[in-house]
Amino acid sequence: LAILLWIYLGESNIGIALSLLTIIIGMWPTWVSTLKNPANEDKRGWTIFFISSFLAMLAITNKTFADIAPPLVFFTLDLSMLYLLYNK
Repeated sequence: LAILLWIYLGESNIGIALSLLTIIIGMWPTWVSTLKNPANEDKRGWTIFFISSFLAMLAITNKTFADIAPPLVFFTLDLSMLYLLYNK
């Protein structure tokens, strides 16, 4: 759907935003599972994900939506998982 809207409207940021929204919605089951049983998730794995997301944030050079939004979304999602895993 995101790619079709991107092609139809000629605006790549819409495709990027919809793709990121899909990723956020897709995280919902992981959050719920982690709240119920944090042992289902690997703390080390999520910590590595977080570090890579943090480094991606530091590597942003262009201040455009397309360059900032994906690393920011992944950083936020990984940070939320670390919070759930280490504070439960």
